[in-house]
Amino acid sequence: MDPSSLESSVVELNNVGLSHFLSGDYQKAIDSLGMACHVIDRYQFQAVDRQQSVPNGPQQVYSACDDTGSISSTMDQYIEQVLRKTPPSKNPEPSNFSTSSSGTVHSLYNRGLVMSTGQCGHILTGEYMHRTSAVILYNLALVYHNMGVRQGISAALPHALQMYESAFHCLRRVSCIVECHKLLLAILNNMGNIYAQSFQVDHTVECFKQLRQALSIPNPSMDLDEDYIFFLLNALFQPKELSFAPAA
Repeated sequence: MDPSSLESSVVELNNVGLSHFLSGDYQKAIDSLGMACHVIDRYQFQAVDRQQSVPNGPQQVYSACDDTGSISSTMDQYIEQVLRKTPPSKNPEPSNFSTSSSGTVHSLYNRGLVMSTGQCGHILTGEYMHRTSAVILYNLALVYHNMGVRQGISAALPHALQMYESAFHCLRRVSCIVECHKLLLAILNNMGNIYAQSFQVDHTVECFKQLRQALSIPNPSMDLDEDYIFFLLNALFQPKELSFAPAA
């Protein structure tokens, strides 16, 4: 399959998955988004074969943090690096990455990211591939997250956390994080939400600390954004609320 067909498939599978998510058919959403991930994997392996560059080749979309305990320090290093030198954005966060669902559940940022057919032609090129992978993994995590919160399937939450971590590691490969600022905020917020629901106070506080730091990344386009205000309020009040939780 040629690259343009692969890109169209990724966009379609992502958006079909979000349609199933909105209708409450979480399993079909997972199937569609999972297929989108596999399409990207296939393209990556084809690219490696074409370039004959096995060392330091692209990683699979499903690559997760090997040590879940190290995710906080990794976030610390990454966000501090971004804050020290935020590169100017040549392409502000695309408006076609529009929200597909609104509302919150216990501080959950419950909005998926839609991809536009107008993006075809570059979504699997260079850094855009990492950005595309992060978007799809985030959407996949959001489905699992809703299964855990709305359907009470607690086993789905570790899957959601793993997908959020994988999405975060994809974003680390993007040089201009301002273009994916809202996605970074959503990942940090929702990881903190999962830790909060499992009463892992230290991890929760750490995630919202990282969220506050990420909110300090200069991005004029987010100043009056309602989502930015949502993240800001969560970052300010969530740790305080946890400190008053009754002891087990």
